[in-house]
Amino acid sequence: MTARMSENEELIPEPLNAILIGLMLLGGVALAWGVLKVAERESKK
Repeated sequence: MTARMSENEELIPEPLNAILIGLMLLGGVALAWGVLKVAERESKK
């Protein structure tokens, strides 16, 4: 397991990994916010 982890770390540079995680988090927040906005609009009708 540890050997696999070190291999993955070598394949994916740490900065790039952090950027990918950040983009995923931002995407999730944006998606949730969009869903909430649509739900608000639908409930007002």
